[in-house]
Amino acid sequence: MQHEITKPHPLLDGDGNLIEAGWCRAPILAYNREAIRFPREEIREWDYYFAGNDRYGLGFSTASVGSLHRLSVNFMDFQNNIQANDTAFCTPEESVLRSPPTSDGPLHFSWNGAESRYLRNGGETRLKVVFPNLLDGETLDADLRLEMPGGDTTVVVIPFGDAPGMFYYNHKVNCIRVSGGFTLGGLHYDFDGRDAYSVMD
Repeated sequence: MQHEITKPHPLLDGDGNLIEAGWCRAPILAYNREAIRFPREEIREWDYYFAGNDRYGLGFSTASVGSLHRLSVNFMDFQNNIQANDTAFCTPEESVLRSPPTSDGPLHFSWNGAESRYLRNGGETRLKVVFPNLLDGETLDADLRLEMPGGDTTVVVIPFGDAPGMFYYNHKVNCIRVSGGFTLGGLHYDFDGRDAYSVMD
């Protein structure tokens, strides 16, 4: 993908095909899932964040994966070599999840006590995640603030071979400073924005 996309335009044409493949420095393409010419259950959309430092890491993935909506949570304790991960999932009919058309919109998932809220307001993103029974029956409760960096980000637009209408569209942001914290059972930890970073996928 050596081609740089520099002019804003829709991601897909009227037939659901990519207008332009390549990469760009910002999400300048207008994504409209209604323009996709595949059944809804074949569309995969997700918002993933990792936040951490050399002591703890948290990974959150809120996604619509065809016939299921889900929240996946990963907790990592690097000092004690402890990891816990789990997923809450439900059918679209049971879900409150409505994925935004861009990576700047809000997102909310709630099911069976597991909840994620991604609140994005210009230069700050707030992640609020609750997940019961994650580790030894204890609930993870996280409230993080991400200071989005200025400058270029990474956007890629890739067709799937010669298959018309199939594509991969992704926006990544690295080196996001993190503050806020989490509790898990008797553990409470606050990230210091000087040594904790996040990535958005």
